[in-house]
Amino acid sequence: MFFLSDILTFYLFIILIGVVSGFIAGLLGIGGGAIIIPALFFLYSTTNFQHPEYLSQFVFGTTNGVIFIQSVKNFYDYYKKGLFSFKNTLKFVFIGFLGGFCGSKVASIIDSASLKTYFGILLIFVSIQMFMPLSKNRSSLDSFSLEDMKSKFVSLVFVALFTGFFSGFFGIGGGIIAIPLLTTFFNFPMMFAQGFSVSMIPFNQIGGMTGYGMCGLKLVGFNPPFVGFIDVSVVLICGAMGFFTSKFGLNTAIRLNQKILKKIFAGFLMIVALKFIC
Repeated sequence: MFFLSDILTFYLFIILIGVVSGFIAGLLGIGGGAIIIPALFFLYSTTNFQHPEYLSQFVFGTTNGVIFIQSVKNFYDYYKKGLFSFKNTLKFVFIGFLGGFCGSKVASIIDSASLKTYFGILLIFVSIQMFMPLSKNRSSLDSFSLEDMKSKFVSLVFVALFTGFFSGFFGIGGGIIAIPLLTTFFNFPMMFAQGFSVSMIPFNQIGGMTGYGMCGLKLVGFNPPFVGFIDVSVVLICGAMGFFTSKFGLNTAIRLNQKILKKIFAGFLMIVALKFIC
C-alpha cells in the first residue's frame, strides 16, 4: 500500500484536491464536498493517522471548513448580482447555524464506519439527482414576489434547518438538499432557490465547524494542526485553492456541454458511492 509519510507530498496532494474540487464545483455548479470527502478519506487512510476510530469525523469536520472558505466567493458573487437580500438572509442565519451545529454534534457520536456508509448513500442520491431533469412545475421569477416569500416563511425555516443539519453532518454545501426541496416541494423559482442556498452555506458550515471543533476537543483534544476534528492546515490550503480555481471551472463550463459532463460525473459518483457502501 502507498503511504504518505512525507509532509511535502501530503500537502501537494492537498493542493491538488483543492484545485480539482474548486474547478469541478465551478464547472458543474455543485459543491466541492463530493470530491473533497472521498479524497480526504483516501489521503488520511494512507498516513499514520492517530485516531482511525474517528476518521469520518475528521474528514467531515475538515470539509466543513474547506466548504466555508470556498462558499465565501459564491456568497459575494450572488449578493452582487442581487440574487438574495442580506436583510432577509439574517432572518435565517441562526437557523442555518443551529442546523449545522446539531448535525455535526450527532455525527460526532456515530461510529466512523457507519458515517462512511451514510455518505455513500448520500452520494447515490446526488448521482441520481444529477441524472434527473429539474422540476418544470416551479414558479417563474415574474410570478414570484416578496409577499410569496413572507407567506412561505415557515417553509424556508424548515429548509434552512434541514439543510443546515445535513451540511454540518456531512460537511457538504447543502445545495443538493435545499434546491430540490425549494423548487420541487415548495414551488420556488430556480434563481431564488440557488440564491437562498448560497446565502445559507457559510452559516451552515460555521455551525458544523463549531460542533466538530467542540466535540473533537473533548474526544481527541488539541493537537496542531488539528483543532478537535478539524485539520486547520488542510482547511486553509485546500479552501484557498478551491476559492481561486472555481472561476476557471465556471469559464470552462461556458464552452462545454454541461449536461453530458454532469452525467459522466454522476456515473463517477455512483462508483465512488458503491465503494463506500460495499
